[in-house]
Amino acid sequence: MTTAGGVMCAEERLQATIRLEKTDKVPNCPSLGYYPATCAEITPKQFLFDRERADAAVEKVFRVCGGWDVMMGQRFDAVALPVIFPMKVRMPGVDLPEDSIHQLVEEEIMTVDDYDFIAEHGYGKFMSTYFSKIHPAIPPDQVPEMRARNLKAMKEDIDKWAERGVTTLIGGVSMEPFGRFSYMRSLAKFALDIYRIPDRVKAAVDACLPDAIAMAKNMVDFTGIRRVFIGNARSSATFISPKQYERFVLPYMEKLVEALVAENITPVFHFDSDWTPFLPFFKEYPKGRCVLELDGSTDIFKAKEILGGHMCLMGDVSASLLVLGTPEEVTDYCQKLIEVVGDGGGFIFSCGCEIPVNARPENVKAMVKAGNELGWYNRE
Repeated sequence: MTTAGGVMCAEERLQATIRLEKTDKVPNCPSLGYYPATCAEITPKQFLFDRERADAAVEKVFRVCGGWDVMMGQRFDAVALPVIFPMKVRMPGVDLPEDSIHQLVEEEIMTVDDYDFIAEHGYGKFMSTYFSKIHPAIPPDQVPEMRARNLKAMKEDIDKWAERGVTTLIGGVSMEPFGRFSYMRSLAKFALDIYRIPDRVKAAVDACLPDAIAMAKNMVDFTGIRRVFIGNARSSATFISPKQYERFVLPYMEKLVEALVAENITPVFHFDSDWTPFLPFFKEYPKGRCVLELDGSTDIFKAKEILGGHMCLMGDVSASLLVLGTPEEVTDYCQKLIEVVGDGGGFIFSCGCEIPVNARPENVKAMVKAGNELGWYNRE
């Protein structure tokens, strides 16, 4: 609730920002990635496999940096990674050195014939067998329990932070079918598929939509946070043309967004790589009902020009700035973001994608401090 002094609570502020309404300040929502491991001086393996240590590491970042009002939600751990990514995952301390972060393996697993199977039987039934191909060491009967554990951990984090007045941005995860297929087929094979067998690809994408909607609804019903993470990079202008985007991506994203909004679910597009040429397409989505999170590759200031007053933007202190810049340079860029992209509201302050594991601690502190101190509206 808004206090007598006009200060909003975190959830009230976040919802109003997404709706493009006037707020007291810009929400501050750094996406932590593996950086807590660096801050707490533990290895990425310990961060993924030891939840108690990981929790303590996140707490340390929060305390050292001065806190923030919005947690990202759905963090990486050894349970979440296999159920999030539709690819083989190399894990620190298992397939990689303990001080490495996880790696996704670019490999053709899904076949051309699988498009037809998905079109006929649905994505959910296909994934029941596909999962065993990418994670052969995990018995199929354990997969439902892993998904349940991941969801339970998300809910526990949401409740824990809510008790401290910190809200959570993400209450569930959904999928954008076109981009997901490029991971499952491999980028090279999928690029050929959309030229050679476009109708089969489109039929499979169509068949994925009910599962994407159901996945989102089930998760937000459980967590109580009606906002879903939709990650994508390979539907961007870095990889496809505007013509391909209009044919293979936009119609299905419109259907997905329409269905989610009808369930009072906010899509949070976590869109890495360069979407600048495609920004006008985002005006096709309902006003004040979505979030577009950018990673520094897309021109966020151009996004403000095109989408300001239509869609909430989020970002975009870059990984390179956090690793190679100075605290003064970080602060200057943060101030520009808040003043320009945050002008008039509709802006969530964050890093681009996530804080890199090798970010300079003084730069991370400068970023969080800027979000806390520079983001107030109508305050001297």
